[in-house]
Amino acid sequence: MPGSHEQGDAQRLAAMCAPVRARVQAGEPVNRARECVLALIARLGPGPRPPPGPIPGTTPRVLLIRPDHLGDVLCTSPAVQWLQSVCPWATITYMAGPWSAEVAARLPGVLRVWSYPFPGFARSGPPGPLARILPYVRLWWLARQVRAARFDLAVNLRPDFWWGAALMYLAHIPRRLGYLTPGTAPFLTDGLPPPESLAAGSAPPDNVDAGAELALHQHVVEHNLDLAELALAELGQGYLDRQSPPVTLEPTEEDRAEAFRLWALHRLDAPRPGVEWTIPPVVAVAPGAGSPAKIWAPERWALVIDHLAGRYGVRCLVTGTPAEKPLAERLVAALSTPTAVVAGETSVGVLATLLQQCRLAIGPDNGMLHLAAAMGVPTVRLFGPADPVLFGPYGPTAADRQAHAVVQTPRPCAACGYLDLPPPAQEMYPCMADITAEEVIAAALRVWVATEGDAPRRRDR
Repeated sequence: MPGSHEQGDAQRLAAMCAPVRARVQAGEPVNRARECVLALIARLGPGPRPPPGPIPGTTPRVLLIRPDHLGDVLCTSPAVQWLQSVCPWATITYMAGPWSAEVAARLPGVLRVWSYPFPGFARSGPPGPLARILPYVRLWWLARQVRAARFDLAVNLRPDFWWGAALMYLAHIPRRLGYLTPGTAPFLTDGLPPPESLAAGSAPPDNVDAGAELALHQHVVEHNLDLAELALAELGQGYLDRQSPPVTLEPTEEDRAEAFRLWALHRLDAPRPGVEWTIPPVVAVAPGAGSPAKIWAPERWALVIDHLAGRYGVRCLVTGTPAEKPLAERLVAALSTPTAVVAGETSVGVLATLLQQCRLAIGPDNGMLHLAAAMGVPTVRLFGPADPVLFGPYGPTAADRQAHAVVQTPRPCAACGYLDLPPPAQEMYPCMADITAEEVIAAALRVWVATEGDAPRRRDR
């Protein structure tokens, strides 16, 4: 008779949508060409490990690499702040994609941003035959430029980013840190065991320090802080108390001026007719996401917003990327609530300032929700294939937890982690379709009541 563990796995597999179930049953494909190239690169390395002890010199040059988009880069801000506060004499360069370079530039502690279009992260559709070769050509070309910058230390902040680890290796950066996944471990001088491999019960790579400990299931902010702690040890600061600064972003004065112009243009502060002609609260909604598997139907968002409008008289601010404008327009068509649409019309700094004036932000797991929380705005987030423990609201206090709500799919296959999926055959993937408007309304009302006393403080920022 099968045990409860086997029954649970079978139940979870049966609940999965067809594309994910097929991938799980087939197993992860092996990229033989990549394996050969990585093996070749490993033979062309920069030589022996660096000598023990801290990095010599008074102004160490530190390179941080994160190829992802808004939310993931924003979640590195506590690690960057900690590095800068403990080692203000270090110069920190952040290598990010053009899609998130503005975010990186506004992280406290970053001195310089090096923008590069990392292969595989442009969200521009499947690569053609030439695009499959270009990543390796670009790797050698960029490594020559990075080598000329003479960095003392580099940190690969995305655990599975083999391309970034190989870049640090080919650039002859003497100290290279990251998570020791099979694709990155050959190129690092020190690192931490990845939560994924340990959680799966597999042995860590050979060059993992036997004393290294990492929580198996913790927020991505903590993953970044773990790497920052490793970097501080290399900088000779390994015995200080661990700090956990907030996730934050610093808009410029130009950002604020443009945000206030847009706020006035859309008359979001216009009084609502009534007994005292009060100024209505504004709810921000971002219906889009980086993966089609995260999308919830705009018509369901309209039910939530119209309910809040009927109860609290809210106005709605619809945000998103230029590619998400059709989704925003579909949402507006379903709404009865007065609405302003700024999808595709704002920079990150401007959007951050607009969100700072909002009473609540709602949406699927996406960068806007991370940004809203970083600006002190309560949030309600929907989770289907993504893991809320890894990517949900971050904050150590009870007040932090009350200010945010997570609504997760009830399906047994929740948090499967498969995000690189094609658009769904139906309106939504099953995991998102199983989240009801009533659940989201109830979560929004809980957060609204729990944060009611904080609203004036946020609006006066």
